[in-house]
Amino acid sequence: MDPEGRKLRGLLGDLEEVDRVTGGRQVRSTTPRSSVRLDPERCVGCAACMRVCPTEAIRIRDGKAIINPNLCIDCGECVRVCTHQAGMVLADPISSIMDYDYRIAVPEASLYGQFIPSVLPDDILAGVMDLGFHEVYEAALATERASYVLRIYLDRYHGPKPLMTSFCPVVVRFMQLKYPDLVDLVIPVDSALELAIKELKERRSQEKGIPKERIGAFYLAGCPARITTIHYPYTGGKTHLDGAISIGEIYRDLMFAIRRRQRSGVPPPHLQRSSGVGIRWGTLWGEVEALGLENAFAVSDIKHLVRVIEEIDNHTLSDIEFVECRACYAGCAGGPLMVDNPYRGRAKIQKLCRSYPRSDPSHEKWAEENFDRLLPHFDRRLAPLSVEGLDAEPSRAIEKMSQRAKILESLPGIDCGSCGAPNCRALADDIVRGEANLMYCIFKLRDAFLRQKKSDRKK
Repeated sequence: MDPEGRKLRGLLGDLEEVDRVTGGRQVRSTTPRSSVRLDPERCVGCAACMRVCPTEAIRIRDGKAIINPNLCIDCGECVRVCTHQAGMVLADPISSIMDYDYRIAVPEASLYGQFIPSVLPDDILAGVMDLGFHEVYEAALATERASYVLRIYLDRYHGPKPLMTSFCPVVVRFMQLKYPDLVDLVIPVDSALELAIKELKERRSQEKGIPKERIGAFYLAGCPARITTIHYPYTGGKTHLDGAISIGEIYRDLMFAIRRRQRSGVPPPHLQRSSGVGIRWGTLWGEVEALGLENAFAVSDIKHLVRVIEEIDNHTLSDIEFVECRACYAGCAGGPLMVDNPYRGRAKIQKLCRSYPRSDPSHEKWAEENFDRLLPHFDRRLAPLSVEGLDAEPSRAIEKMSQRAKILESLPGIDCGSCGAPNCRALADDIVRGEANLMYCIFKLRDAFLRQKKSDRKK
């Protein structure tokens, strides 16, 4: 492995798995990991990232922003808003694919929305192969099959609603951290892609006489959370994907590769292609349309997403059958690692879905034949992620909760963020943990200064 690859795995740390039993089904959860980092050399402590973080994972300390990886859900909002380019994502470098004898690229459907309309999916996939891959397997092929399996699953489901899928890893991590009681509503769909990659590796190993461990499959991702999920699956199970490469990193080289092919006049090779059913998962409303649901809706953007999840938690949406949740506006086409305007990307993907033919009937037949085999994967439920509380000892935690309440009453409640915490409640938490003190609040500091000044005058 090259130095960049070793650095990536060193920064992400070692995977820690915890077995749990939830609802009579054994599941496995992992210690939260993050692929988002803030470069202290570029950070100026402006607090823009702290204000947009949906899980309050960021603090400003000593003039620099720092991320608590146990609270980070890899939404990439901090990367978006940083005007100093301090936000960075630890993806696998493109050079890491050379560690394998046979290389498979797994691009997500949202990649098709990053180029002008005259650049078609066949051109893009051929360009991907020119980057050093031997084969391309669209992630949309897996979501297309998953669509038919999910249709059967939803027809037979009679439990609590609304359901949602694990397609957006940001949503999954957010719910595991903030709304653990709702994780039973999430249907894990990643198994469709995992199964496809596993079977593809086995076939290529037999056909080409290459050991399976020498066949590498790399996901081309537009989302930091997808990168983290591949290195550290939230189910804790082994993934058959060997790495994740940022679309933003390879975009320039990919664009040049596509142009070279177009100028040479060499037609793209014939590749197995997905239909509009699988491609539309790459943008908002894609799941709802692919599943053919009427009593359902889609939501995107982290602010709107939080509001909808709160409504689900309050049982005000129990009449809805399904909710498609996306953390990025316009869906995956608006991922933090994408390069084009998200709305234009979404428009192009929608146009592709209209122009491509309907799904091959064999996919629906495959879903019917393999439903019983896939049911244990789709029927399993995720476990909540444990978050460090005020104290591991219950009695001390209760005492600290009382201290926090008193501290919070004494704070101004303005939530200005000048203390280096996103709000007064977060500052109170930091104080009882010993990570801050009351003088971090500029209003408390001002009052103390005025009292001291008044005292000095009396003297």
